[in-house]
Amino acid sequence: MLIAVPMLALPKIDDYLAEYKRLSNMEDKAMELVNATEKRWKTDQISSQQYADILEKQVLPQWRAERKTLENLRVSKEQEARKRLLLEYLTAREQSWQLTVAVSVAQGGR
Repeated sequence: MLIAVPMLALPKIDDYLAEYKRLSNMEDKAMELVNATEKRWKTDQISSQQYADILEKQVLPQWRAERKTLENLRVSKEQEARKRLLLEYLTAREQSWQLTVAVSVAQGGR
């Protein structure tokens, strides 16, 4: 005897580990650029405005895109806490760079 059981569509879980690895690679590259740029700024090789421009145009757009991707990632209940902590980190780092941009612009041409 065959019994028909209604099938419920389970929500699809995204690949958290793959996204984490991708995000980690992006972070490494972003930090290399930020550190190199900061060094050039501290040694007066670039102005405050140039420093701000690099952060604003080369670092922050990709950072924001990755944060948005992670926000939309569907994860298991077990991964939810890790995802939340990672989002908090990404948001804090983004805010610190936004503040750096604002301060650099306010300083003028240094």
